Amino acid sequence: MRPISWVRYVDINGAPWNLPVAMNIVTLVGKPSIPLSEHFSLNGELGMALVTRAGFSIDDTKLMEDANYISCSFGAGVTYHLNRHWDLSLDASITPAHGAAKQPATTFLSTGFAYNLQPLSEETVARNSSGGYLFPHNLLQVGYTTNEFGYALNDFFSKGPVPVFWGGDVHVAHGISLHYQRNIFHTRKVFSLDWGSSISYWKSNERGEDFYTISLYPLLRFTVIRAKPLDIYLNYSVAGPTYISKIKIDSLSIGERFTFQDMMGMGAYFGKNRRVNAEIRIAHYSNGNLFPQNEGVKIPMTFNLGWTF
Repeated sequence: MRPISWVRYVDINGAPWNLPVAMNIVTLVGKPSIPLSEHFSLNGELGMALVTRAGFSIDDTKLMEDANYISCSFGAGVTYHLNRHWDLSLDASITPAHGAAKQPATTFLSTGFAYNLQPLSEETVARNSSGGYLFPHNLLQVGYTTNEFGYALNDFFSKGPVPVFWGGDVHVAHGISLHYQRNIFHTRKVFSLDWGSSISYWKSNERGEDFYTISLYPLLRFTVIRAKPLDIYLNYSVAGPTYISKIKIDSLSIGERFTFQDMMGMGAYFGKNRRVNAEIRIAHYSNGNLFPQNEGVKIPMTFNLGWTF
């Protein structure tokens, strides 16, 4: 959780400063529920909160210190059950103040909806499995990354009219990667869910520094066109737990060695049995503000060739 706009300090000692305080709270909570009627239930919330605050300096003088500590989160809410699939909810939670870190209490209010997945019937599973559309069980890919085409695609999806991805202050110039993906669920024709793993070697753009990453990740794939010679898909992956070998690249701090991998791209399967794969993607690494420092790593266009089995 993070505010829509950061807290900012202005007019410090009469100087024209406008300094942001980046603050985030990550929670892991249990949410017990007590039914009140057929349509209403009362929810509780109790668990752990990781609070992160990035302070600021003026002329190398630290005016607000960074903070990174574990606290608790508790709250309550009410849910209205529209039907067996859809719920509407109204919730509130509180993370207490922390005197030593000089961090005030935080209140979070939310409203939204939930879609509850239901077990598929045996008939639906059989229909999806024998629908005549191929979903490869395993995919092995080799990728080459280059910034020869710039970072315009990254910027378009992070800063442009379609902000559905992330950028990063550390820019990668080149890289090679190896990915393995295995399908664990698919619908009859369009949607599939894979688990993946990857190991990648990167070289930064500014100073040519080498580093590597090792990741596990979920992957959502949407096969939007099915034709006789090929199937074309879009894919998206978010928050894949990752080990990164360096915590400072091109003099920028990216936090700790634990981070997350995000990817998005499009590709195709070719051939009668869809054995050959080609894909273009962009990627991003950041720790999701689990730590005060989080510059982020921008991965430009990656060209992948793969084989399914």
